[in-house]
Amino acid sequence: MTATDPSTLPLHAAITQMNSGDMSASVLMEALLSRIGARDETVHAWKYINPDGARAQARAMDKMPRTGILHAIPVALKDIIETVDMPTEYGSPIYAGHRPAKDAVVVGRLRAAGAIILGKTVSTEFAALEPGPTTNPHNSDHTPGGSSSGSAAAVADFQVPVALGTQTAGSVLRPASFCGIVGYKPAFDQFPTGGIYPFAASLDTCGFFARSLRDLPILAAVLSGGTPSNQDPLAIVDPSMPPRFALFRSQHWAEADSDAKACLEKFASDLASAGGRVREQELPIDFSDLDLAHRTVMLTEAAVTHASHWHDNQNQLSEKLRSQIEAGLQFTEAELNAARETARKWRSAFQTFLEPGEIVLTLSSTGEAPIGLESTGNPIFNHLWTLLHYPALSLPVGTGKTGLPLGIQLVNADTTPDRSQAHLFAVARWTATALDLPIL
Repeated sequence: MTATDPSTLPLHAAITQMNSGDMSASVLMEALLSRIGARDETVHAWKYINPDGARAQARAMDKMPRTGILHAIPVALKDIIETVDMPTEYGSPIYAGHRPAKDAVVVGRLRAAGAIILGKTVSTEFAALEPGPTTNPHNSDHTPGGSSSGSAAAVADFQVPVALGTQTAGSVLRPASFCGIVGYKPAFDQFPTGGIYPFAASLDTCGFFARSLRDLPILAAVLSGGTPSNQDPLAIVDPSMPPRFALFRSQHWAEADSDAKACLEKFASDLASAGGRVREQELPIDFSDLDLAHRTVMLTEAAVTHASHWHDNQNQLSEKLRSQIEAGLQFTEAELNAARETARKWRSAFQTFLEPGEIVLTLSSTGEAPIGLESTGNPIFNHLWTLLHYPALSLPVGTGKTGLPLGIQLVNADTTPDRSQAHLFAVARWTATALDLPIL
């Protein structure tokens, strides 16, 4: 693979080359399929792919007028996102060969924008804890994270420009950190989840992976049902008003390894040296209540989601998922209501601890991707923001002692419509530019 290999192109660059006629859909498709063929036995990112069908779609789209901003751009989907023309098995043997009756809403929006659905990527069982076969593309002895394992690995390994995943705890941001790419979890319900198999409905959020920040507003606009443009796709922070950051180590700081801690400290120092305003944010009183609240809401709702599987297919569920369902069944309605009230309170209250326009700066994960495929890692630095429904980004910013990627998380607690995402993207662009991160 070389720098001129079309498989290395991020989304926005592929769109530009397609628009100018410098690259055809067939050329891009062949480059990606070649990469997949060379690497799939090692990375195992794909649950389903039809190379001949993908080639046929690319050839057909080369002969027709452009149908939208994503015309002929291959996109991958986590295998809990339903597709009418491909199996959707939800990472479970219960649904082997399952063919949904219709596409998920986000799939319909991708197709309407001209995208080619290249295939389905490996998900953990029902987007829970039981890993699939996917490995970390940087070192196959390590996990890629989960539950959006295949989507993160495929993008990181140049097998597809962008891929969709989902997050209920840390299933987008953690794999992005482990695989060294950009991961975006939008505000809750910003992208529709119809046709995406639920785990905990009040937390489930559709997100995606990319290799460039310039790709984020394009794909976000498509998934939101808007009209994206490939021109100047990221807002620019006013240079006279440097962005503000609240350095937040959180109550889980002790669980991060030394490399991750050093990475965050250096990143914050570098931002300040580059002109950003960095303020240390102490842990708000009672903020740790959110840990139990997240667990209570997630597991109680998961027990409801999987009630039929629990009664009819329990022998086909992994021990990990059975344990989660059993735990969810133990919570009372009063405990669930109290957890939801805790989350509701903090969604507004946490903003009062921040200055106007401040972006939370924290870790994306506890460190490098753990060795082995028995676990997808610890989401402890992600689930708070998922519970609070805040949009968050994971940026690749360094490596740990074994050479695997480390990520930093940017979170926007300002939930004002049309501001939370745009401001987060703008600050991320300023950050990447100021620190010369290779993600633009």
